[in-house]
Amino acid sequence: MSNFRDIPKVDVHSHFLTPSYLEAMNKYLGGNPDRFPMPEWSVEKHLQYNESMGIVHTVLSYSSPHINFSTREVNRQLARIGNEAGAQIVADNPGKFSFLASLPLPNIDDTLEEIAYACDHLDTDGFTLPTNTKGVYMGAPELEPMFAEFNRRKAVVTFHPNKPGAVPAGVGEMLPIPMMEFIFDTTRCVVDLMLRGYPEKYPDIKFLMPHCGSMLPYVVDRIASFKPTLIKTGSVTEDYDVYKTFSRFYFDTTGASAAHQLRDVLDMTDVSHILYGSDYPFPPVPVLEDQTNAVFTAPYLDEMQKAKIFSGNASALFKKVRL
Repeated sequence: MSNFRDIPKVDVHSHFLTPSYLEAMNKYLGGNPDRFPMPEWSVEKHLQYNESMGIVHTVLSYSSPHINFSTREVNRQLARIGNEAGAQIVADNPGKFSFLASLPLPNIDDTLEEIAYACDHLDTDGFTLPTNTKGVYMGAPELEPMFAEFNRRKAVVTFHPNKPGAVPAGVGEMLPIPMMEFIFDTTRCVVDLMLRGYPEKYPDIKFLMPHCGSMLPYVVDRIASFKPTLIKTGSVTEDYDVYKTFSRFYFDTTGASAAHQLRDVLDMTDVSHILYGSDYPFPPVPVLEDQTNAVFTAPYLDEMQKAKIFSGNASALFKKVRL
């Protein structure tokens, strides 16, 4: 194959923007809080983009700032409306889309109810979690029943970065939040879950990490070096192996990951755990083309590995992906 467009692709990190989501964002947040322009989106535009890129199936999800905009009732309604909209897109476009359900976090009762509804009535392909919801991170003890339910249902669970609960004043104030803070917040969230032992305690959850693990590939060695200290403080046990935990995660290729990050991730996990993602419709299409081509032309990947990354691994992980 001479062109990245020629290889069939499943996009596991791609977003949709419903009217209810945009209206609530404008009403409760005064627009987009991430210092990043909100793109135009429609099913038709998304299908045209997919055709131009050789994408045969897309897993849709909400992006930042997710849905914790207002009261408990507003958040519950936004989750339900958004999930039903995702399910309708799937139904209207057989074989083209699946979706990841959003949850009305941090209320655990509403969250457990929405997990059941999304699985039992909407046939979701998994769940997307914000790294934090107004400063409440996913490792908060009150949210642990959510992971127990995910484990019971053997769910695919992906994280999407959000604006951190607190951003240091006086630094990076001119930068779009996604540029750096998203990467740090994903790392902060996942390391917290790792050190709480959630991946081992709930082994039937398939955790999918965005942006090729964000900073995780670069902090794993540092966590390992702190093991004696973590044992003394009671944070981990003698048999804790951060590399083993890391190797069980799944990673998407979203972002400029191919030059360095992806290669580093492959040093610590199998190629079967790497899946293609674009982040459409947020980055400009030329950027997405360059990033996709960088994976396609990566000299450290052979043709079989590329086929697994671009489509094969997604068809094994997600029930609605059928090639």
